[in-house]
Amino acid sequence: MKSLNESREYTAPFTETQINRLLSWYDLTFHREDTCTEYFLTAREDLELISYSLVLSYSPSTRNICIAKFHPELYTRADSKYLSSACLSLMIEHFSKEYLLDSTTKITLNTQPDVFNNFYAKLKDFNFHIHRHCLGDTLELISDFHPLDIKTDMVHQHMFSEHEAAFLV
Repeated sequence: MKSLNESREYTAPFTETQINRLLSWYDLTFHREDTCTEYFLTAREDLELISYSLVLSYSPSTRNICIAKFHPELYTRADSKYLSSACLSLMIEHFSKEYLLDSTTKITLNTQPDVFNNFYAKLKDFNFHIHRHCLGDTLELISDFHPLDIKTDMVHQHMFSEHEAAFLV
């Protein structure tokens, strides 16, 4: 079995292809408040907001990116295989550039065992594994962060409509 670093040279082109596919159909925007960033995924065709449940936070004292919310709802769309993975990779790359993070950073999140087995354990650009078992059949996952050479300038500031509110307001 290859280590994460050995496999990354093979997965980065695949990830970049999937990110390009994602961005051909969707627009990813963000709103940053202090150490938290919320991401918004909007369909380019009809400007429908697909997901706003995408939140990353950063703890400078522990050098940790926390995936606070990640529910991109892409599985409900046609031809969406690998797009949730691409969305997460793009978000983490963008976030790491916003906060000037490097490979000493860790990534954590809490999830259910079936979500771990069916999604996070299969991601090629991360090495998510169970850090500990928590109450209520919840798992705390952890992964190393290894920056990819992926451009993130297509992720831009979210413009709130009069009916939207920032998540930390």
